[in-house]
Amino acid sequence: MRVIQPPFCISAEKPITLRRLAAQVAVIVFSIFTSHFSLAQDNTEAKLYQEYKAARSDSVRVVILGQLSSFYYGKKDQQKGDSIIEKQIMLAEATRNQNLILIALFGNAGYNSTNSSTRERSVKTINYINRALEYARTNGLTGYTALAYSNLANLYLADGKLDEAFKYANIGFTTALNTPNDSVKAICGLELGNIYVQKGEMLMGYKTYTNAYDIANQSEKHSLLSAVYHSISGLYKKLGSYELAKEYIFRSLEINTKNKDVDGQLEDYISLGKLYDYEIAKDYLLRAEHLADSVHNYAAKIQAQKILFSYKMVEEKPAVTFAYLDNHSGLKNLYENTGPHYLDWMIAEVYLYGNIPDSAILYFKKAEQAFDEGYDLTSKKNFLYEFADCYQKLNNIPRSIEYYTKAIDLCKTLSDLNGIKNFYNELKNLYYQQANYKLAFESGSQFEIYKDSVDQLSKEKDLALLEIDNENKKRQQDLELAQQRELRRHNLQYMGITVMVVSAFVLLIIIGMFKVSTFTIRTMGFISFIFLFEFVVMFLDRRIHDITHGEPWKIWFIKIAIISILYPLHHYTEQKLIHYLISRKLIHIRNRFSIRKFIGSFKKTPPAITAEGEEIILEKKREETVN
Repeated sequence: MRVIQPPFCISAEKPITLRRLAAQVAVIVFSIFTSHFSLAQDNTEAKLYQEYKAARSDSVRVVILGQLSSFYYGKKDQQKGDSIIEKQIMLAEATRNQNLILIALFGNAGYNSTNSSTRERSVKTINYINRALEYARTNGLTGYTALAYSNLANLYLADGKLDEAFKYANIGFTTALNTPNDSVKAICGLELGNIYVQKGEMLMGYKTYTNAYDIANQSEKHSLLSAVYHSISGLYKKLGSYELAKEYIFRSLEINTKNKDVDGQLEDYISLGKLYDYEIAKDYLLRAEHLADSVHNYAAKIQAQKILFSYKMVEEKPAVTFAYLDNHSGLKNLYENTGPHYLDWMIAEVYLYGNIPDSAILYFKKAEQAFDEGYDLTSKKNFLYEFADCYQKLNNIPRSIEYYTKAIDLCKTLSDLNGIKNFYNELKNLYYQQANYKLAFESGSQFEIYKDSVDQLSKEKDLALLEIDNENKKRQQDLELAQQRELRRHNLQYMGITVMVVSAFVLLIIIGMFKVSTFTIRTMGFISFIFLFEFVVMFLDRRIHDITHGEPWKIWFIKIAIISILYPLHHYTEQKLIHYLISRKLIHIRNRFSIRKFIGSFKKTPPAITAEGEEIILEKKREETVN
């Protein structure tokens, strides 16, 4: 009995983390001044148009047009979106302001639409990326050039063209190394890592991710760390280690929740929705939908609804699934605008997974020509597989064989070994039903060949997991050794500073025991107390940063409190000690307890002379006189 897999539209989704980060880098990392204005988003075009008309500067108009085009792209009304993008770019270029031009070229929805499902959309996206790339290269903007190449790689990766994707990812990463911007290096590194993973080079992918992690961790940009965690999660998901995949998404969620990054939290909830079974996934996807609603993020809301709808196809009865689609007009509109007859495919899937193949076949036939002519290879392969499955359930064996054969050809183009294995197994069973034992044997042989290949890949996955685990342990050991060396170095420095502080005060006390000028005493006192209190502040700084997690307003308040205590204490103790030293009391103490007196106290005193001894001495003196 064949196990029904979830609809392909779930697994075909491309994570949007890198695209969001690329847009952030394009607008934020390069110090573009979008912070000069604040814009309240709304999920209706009327509201955005109203804000556009009320805008008083070209800067605000450019940003609003970008949001409006994203709104249309979220609805898959890309024709209107393209029109708005052209208007946005023309307005930005008319201002002659490079920052606004970069926002329009690198931040528009068309540039970031790398998960296009139709060939026409892919061509449009390539055009947007090439326009941005040409502008960046012409103006010598190395970081933006690297981002454009990386985005091209992302587009070809989504289209299954791994060689092209790898070429552009390498160019992007090499270009990024020539820029000092850490965010660009991390983003391009993650894209290169994603392609290594898709090529099956898991260890290289993991090493590339860890390099990006080091960059993100040093730069302390939480959005970069979140992107790294999403990429590592995708790697473990591909290796079948779903628990580790969830663990990294939860790490990302912790970072984004702590930093109140709503867009990041939305991506985390949606990713968790893809990793869990229906009941738990439903909860995360509903959370994402409600959160997106609260911040008027239309695209994220529709994405959550789309994934939940895909689950409902498999888990719910068709009546429930269709009711969900009818109650979410935005989702239905999305499918209508995705491409010709895309909605018909969705309806066919609902009937197919609801075991009503005679209804499903009608909608598959409606959509067949559109998928033959206009969609990307992955979408076409998925469509053909389900079409063949529908014919199989209707016991139309010749037609089922025909479409399974077409699906196998596409799987070979896409290097989908698992798909080839499964489809040959179906062909074997179908040929047996026709009593065509020769072709059944041939299909069975092909099934065994590809089964061995898939089993080998499974073993390689296990080996890759082991290699990654060993690499992770080695990396952890290296980090611990580095931390120990750093701690030892810091402890030596703390010890050296402590010795200097103590020596300064000892020297100050010694100077106070001698007749030196008041200026000398004051100078040495000032230096000694500066040493002491700066040492205290330095010691507290690290603790303050750990406690506050680097939040500026908390650090500011705590330092005000500390300074309000230390400053008067510093002033009071310095004044008292220097006053005491200037009073010359230490000189009197030194004279009273001088070293010379201390040593003299240990010298032997001559014994006392008795009367009898005096007589003997006088007698000797007389004898000497007589002689």
